[in-house]
Amino acid sequence: EHKAALNYVINLAKKHNVNGRGRCAQEGLNCTLTGTAQCIRDFCNGLRRWNPIFNKTDFKITDGVYYGKRFKALTIRKTTELVAYGLAKEQAPSLNHSSAVHLEADAFHKMMTEDNTVIIDVRNYYESNIGHFAPPEGGAELIDPKMRNSHEFPKWLNAPETKAKLSGKKVMMYCTGGIRCERASALLDQMQAAGDDLKTEGVYMVRGGIERYMRTFPEGGFWKGKNYLFDRRFEQIPEKKSEEELNK
Repeated sequence: EHKAALNYVINLAKKHNVNGRGRCAQEGLNCTLTGTAQCIRDFCNGLRRWNPIFNKTDFKITDGVYYGKRFKALTIRKTTELVAYGLAKEQAPSLNHSSAVHLEADAFHKMMTEDNTVIIDVRNYYESNIGHFAPPEGGAELIDPKMRNSHEFPKWLNAPETKAKLSGKKVMMYCTGGIRCERASALLDQMQAAGDDLKTEGVYMVRGGIERYMRTFPEGGFWKGKNYLFDRRFEQIPEKKSEEELNK
């Protein structure tokens, strides 16, 4: 079934002249793809016709990408995990059981002003270093795990000092588009259910990730710096913010 799904997605992308890269796991599909506006939409509609689960998918479409920034080839790999935590199958968190609340960008923005709240950057250190949220004074506390890759997240989350920081707090998370938050929140849920040493006051993520937040707040909101992108655009900055203003 896994291999059949992979082949279907690859053939569908080829049919609609869509290029890019992605991961196909038993838990789902995560891709960054480029093509003409119509071809991308035809690909998304093809997924919806193939499996009703895609009717609930939040496809993140950006129009007007310069031709030179498009992918030149298609590479979609069969993987065991969408986000590589390196966990055995029985230990891997299920995306179907995450209780994280998906907030629209304006509600996520407002929550960053609240106390008794922490916000975790679940991306890697390079991404965090070039850009991150900077909540206002008296608001959420930013926590950066400083990961080299996602394999390090489970160990960081399970550390006693991390549990102490999160317990009794509202826990916000963010990443580029949302998939790493889905996996991270599912793992956090799993850990809370397994013991009494970690109990939060709820887990929250921004619907559509940083990219959707920037579209909602073109002047930047609480974002500082650049957002690293996994396509040939490489980075995103708030639409109404100049290069000089980025790090102020």
